[in-house]
Amino acid sequence: MDLEDELQRLFKDERLDVRVASDAESNVVAGAHRLRRRRMVAMSAAGVLSAAVLAGGALVLTQSGPQSSGVATPPSDLPIDSTQPTAAGPSPETSVTTAPSPPEPVSKSTSSPVDSPGATKPTAQPPASKPGVILGPTGDGTTRLGDTQKDLESAKRVPTTAKEPAGCTSFPTRSATGTAYIGQSGKVVAIVYRSEATTPENITIGSTADSVKGAYRDFTGSTATVPGNTAAKYKFTFASGKVTSIALLANQQDCVS
Repeated sequence: MDLEDELQRLFKDERLDVRVASDAESNVVAGAHRLRRRRMVAMSAAGVLSAAVLAGGALVLTQSGPQSSGVATPPSDLPIDSTQPTAAGPSPETSVTTAPSPPEPVSKSTSSPVDSPGATKPTAQPPASKPGVILGPTGDGTTRLGDTQKDLESAKRVPTTAKEPAGCTSFPTRSATGTAYIGQSGKVVAIVYRSEATTPENITIGSTADSVKGAYRDFTGSTATVPGNTAAKYKFTFASGKVTSIALLANQQDCVS
């Protein structure tokens, strides 16, 4: 018997027959379905995991600040501006969160300062009367010591009807708040104001006696030499410690006592 016949005999042996179970086909199909479902579940899980990783990476990139590029910079003798960041090459685009700008400092106002709550404002002491004319050192700007009666009449000044000391005549000043006196010499020897007048030294109606003493070193209690005019003097009258009238007087006069 040759080899081929022997092989055929062996293959025909019933012991080599594989009996197929009756439910083998259904089992194979069910197994294929289970394998397919497992693959779909694995693919879905991988997709969800990938999306979660991408979202987490984007969130980390958004919240993280600028990082060093890690590239070593060769030493250089030139000064490096520390305020300029070193370029690290192109980087992937990320969303940038803009930090809120610091509040602007409150500019100081050059007008009136803002009072804190409960602060008491100091009360300014206004002058007792408005200094309308400057009296001194030689006159009030329109009438001067030494002017004649003709000078006053040419300026359309009319003598008053007030009774004056013998040899004296009075004229109203141009502001009508003062009086000019012409003495026996025929010239203006006194100019008196009881309101709206101030001296070049800032003494006005309503100034205190201490202010007058501070302005005039030779103040004697009522008179003081006129700075810039040694031929005249100031005469001050007071009430309750404050100036009530200011007179510019020639040193030689007998109209105002």
